[in-house]
Formats: sequence, structure tokens, C-alpha cells
Amino acid sequence: MNQVSKWKDAAEESGSSAILSVGLAPGLTNLMASWASKGLDVTESVDISIMLGLGDRHGKAAVEWTVDNLLSTFQVMENHRIKTIASFSDGRSVFFGEKIGCKSVYRFPFSDQSTLPNTLEVPTVSTRLGFDSSPLTSILAGFRASGLYHLLKVKWIRNAAVQAFMNKRMGSDDVALKIEAHGKRHGKNSTVESLLVGRDQSRITAKVAARVADAVYSGNIACGVFHIEQVFELASMKGWLEKEVRMEEWWDGERRGMWSPRDRPGDELPYK
Repeated sequence: MNQVSKWKDAAEESGSSAILSVGLAPGLTNLMASWASKGLDVTESVDISIMLGLGDRHGKAAVEWTVDNLLSTFQVMENHRIKTIASFSDGRSVFFGEKIGCKSVYRFPFSDQSTLPNTLEVPTVSTRLGFDSSPLTSILAGFRASGLYHLLKVKWIRNAAVQAFMNKRMGSDDVALKIEAHGKRHGKNSTVESLLVGRDQSRITAKVAARVADAVYSGNIACGVFHIEQVFELASMKGWLEKEVRMEEWWDGERRGMWSPRDRPGDELPYK
């Protein structure tokens, strides 16, 4: 956020607009987190879970980033304090709807968990990643826990891992995003959950980028540098989302069925 803010004045002075965090994660995860947090009077934490299908098409740069970050540690805000997290650690099981079921997901350095504590003023945000292949997800977590992940520092092993991810179709092209916002509503502990399930993460990413680019090109964005959730609502993606993905919501563990993004920013959630 500090690096972004350095360019804010320059963008305003030049009459320019720049939107960051555009895509699937970050991007839709940011908008879904914003939507869920607005259902609470006070949001204390947000858990973001991402499930990617290994049968989908993944570009080389994206695969290299994923493989390289299996080795990483990264910093996040936890209760207003900086904490260092090891990638692919701290796993949990998450329910991604009837079609996909429960999948294990592990901490991963997606940037949404770094920006949302500032833009949404949430003390703690965590993002986790898993794959539709439960055995592969477990193997990767085991590599991390045992220390064998250091083998990925060997160039030929790292390159072989990248090629394996790119060339082998080991599952579906499903993608799922689950947001769990925890906090208080009417003075009581409460949780708002939102789920998005679709196919072809590259197509979904491109749809988000196209929507944002169109808004910037049309001059409908204020001058400055922003993250997507600062200038867009989930409702602004409604037109194509309803055609491309399935969305569900839960309120304090009670499934509320299908849902659509709110039509107008500032509307209350469709339940009391």
C-alpha cells in the first residue's frame, strides 16, 4: 500500500487512473471480501480460500510463480501486527459447495491478504490455496512440512515441476472462491460466507480485466491509484457473473441458496 500511495499524487496531477488487484485472486476475491464484510457491523477477520482445477490451462508465468512460491515465506497483518507465514502451511478444510465438496487449502502469498487489511480496515486477512487433486495438495503440503521443498531450488527439478504442471491435465477446469467474513452483527458473533464456482480461471480473470479496462477507458474512474475494491462493487460484475459462475451464500452456517451481487452499492444484504 505504501508503494501504491507514492504514485497517487502523480496520477491525480496528470489526470490518470490506475487500478490494481485486477483478476481472479486478487480481484474477485477482493470484491467478494468487501461484499461479505459489509454484511457485518464489525469485521474482525476474513478467510479467503481458492481452489484451482489442474485440468485447466495455466500460463507458464503463472505456473512458475506458483512453483517458486512453494518455497517462500511472506508477511501478513494479523490483529494489526505483522506476522511471517510459511507458504503451504497452516492448512484447513473448506467446503466449496455440493459439486466440489471439501478440499484442503494452505496459506499462499496472494496479494489480497496484504491490501485488504488497509482498504477494508480488517485486522486479519488470510488467503489459502488448494487444488482439485487432493492427493497432489497433500503431497505439496508434505514436501513443505518435511523440508523436501528445498529440492525445488535445484534448477532442473524446478523446471521439471513447472513443465509437469503445464503439460499434464490431472483434473477438471473448475475454479472456486470461498470468502468467510467473521465479526459482529447486532452485538453478536456472526459469519457471512460467499462462494463462487465456475470453470476456466483464465477466462474469468480476463472478464474481470475487461470490465475494469472498459470503465477506465470510459473515464468512469476517479483519477488516482486504487485497488479494485476501492472503486468497484461486486455488483459491477453482475452482468457477466450471472452467466459464467454459480454463487451461493451462507449466514451463520445457514445456507441461503443462490445469490446475486447487490444492484446498488450501499444496499443491505438481502436478509435480516
